[in-house]
Amino acid sequence: MAYRDDLTALSSRHDALANEVATKTRELEDVRHLLNEAQERARERTRLPVLDNIRVAAPCTADWALMTGNDRVRHCEACNKSVYNLSGMTREEAEELVIERNGGLS
Repeated sequence: MAYRDDLTALSSRHDALANEVATKTRELEDVRHLLNEAQERARERTRLPVLDNIRVAAPCTADWALMTGNDRVRHCEACNKSVYNLSGMTREEAEELVIERNGGLS
């Protein structure tokens, strides 16, 4: 029976391990992709319809045009609060703002 020399044996082992690493790397990338998709689906499922549940208990009666600021938010001198124009934002922007402020908007 013929035996391989050390160099041939090490070279074969190296090739086998390199092949195994490549296979596991591809498998890892596939699982990472599946995990990212699953996390995104989970986020979408748990997302609440934030804007549909908003009720302004005491809306500011001051004139928007007289407030200082921009199209998104202005400062009301009468109530000394920031007043947000949710209707001037995309749904995503408005929901992010409401979530960020924990519903504490004027």
